Amino acid sequence: MKLQTVIHRKNIIYFTVGLAMLTIMGILGVDTYLPSIPDIAKEFEKNVSTTQLSIMVYTLCIGFGQLIFGPLSDAIGRRKIMLTGAVIYGVTTYCLTLSTGLVMFLAIRVIQGLSISITLVTAISAVRDVTRGSVAATLYAIIITIEGVVPIASPLLGGVINDLWGWRAIFLMICGYAIITLTYVYFNFPETLSHERRVAYSLKSSFNTYKEISKQPRFYLPCLSLGLSFSLIYCYVTASPFIFMVTFGYSSTQFGVLSSIIGGFLLLGAALSGKLLKKRSAPQILNSWLKIIASFIVLCIPLIILSYHVNIFIFFFIILMFAGGMFESLYTYLTMSSQRTNLGATSALMGAASLVIPSVIGGVGSFLIELNTSIWMMYLLLIILIMIYMLKKYQTLTVTDRR
Repeated sequence: MKLQTVIHRKNIIYFTVGLAMLTIMGILGVDTYLPSIPDIAKEFEKNVSTTQLSIMVYTLCIGFGQLIFGPLSDAIGRRKIMLTGAVIYGVTTYCLTLSTGLVMFLAIRVIQGLSISITLVTAISAVRDVTRGSVAATLYAIIITIEGVVPIASPLLGGVINDLWGWRAIFLMICGYAIITLTYVYFNFPETLSHERRVAYSLKSSFNTYKEISKQPRFYLPCLSLGLSFSLIYCYVTASPFIFMVTFGYSSTQFGVLSSIIGGFLLLGAALSGKLLKKRSAPQILNSWLKIIASFIVLCIPLIILSYHVNIFIFFFIILMFAGGMFESLYTYLTMSSQRTNLGATSALMGAASLVIPSVIGGVGSFLIELNTSIWMMYLLLIILIMIYMLKKYQTLTVTDRR
């Protein structure tokens, strides 16, 4: 099979399926085992917030890994490094089932996160290698859709597996999926970057490009806000097992079902943002919804203090996820629109920010939720207020450009 600058029609199905399988593999490493976090914490004799560090280190490593392995794949090609990453991911996923303590578990998650960053960044780069125009747009749309749909179903799947066979069975399932994906990619995913188009590997040169892009306010303001948007989602992800399973006693399956329902509103918000853009500008939409969410949090804090009821949290998370889907979509649009060249580096920086920032901020949030729910809510309010401030700075830049 040979893919040229414009992908052959007969190969597009194989190529698309490979992209989908690689994308799903990375997502499964987070959302599927969420319902099992309390059980892992209990077995390792740690509290839930400490065990949730396993999410943070995984996403941090994916974020930093993209910055390193993206330029490397430009130098040595996509296929070999992609297959290497998939092999390491499968091996480390199996090794997680052998963990005897949290330190060992976290160390393996570091390697697992770095390995999946290789496959994800090379898969995205492969699209740029072999497609143009509407075909490329279609493939990116498929990837984004998968990133929205799979997290909805994954907690439900993980919850059922955890209730039936325990948390180790979840990682055995992911390992099995990694083997299937590796086999498929090996036989159906060719090298997409010709030798003529490869460039000498220079991490210094790559980081100089990153530095120049990062200095531009039209890039870093929406990019940082995108990271904060993902932080809101991450705070939900890390807090929800403690709230619903530890505090309110939900089973893994019940939590999985609820998480899938709430996650659906994330996808709904992202879909609605595209329709709203036809009538209003992205900053206008963001300005309205940021103020709505800030007001909503202020309203919910006294409600939770007066009546610590599960329905309040469910309703709050539904609204938060709906807004998060809108923020994610609109800030991605603004960030990528800030550059006309170096789009690959822009994408890598944006991808890193959307993982590294939430990992740090969400990690703090996972400790605050066990400390005090009201403090955790005020923490979310602070994030929103920072986003409002940066949006005003961005709008000032836009007005200046018009002059």
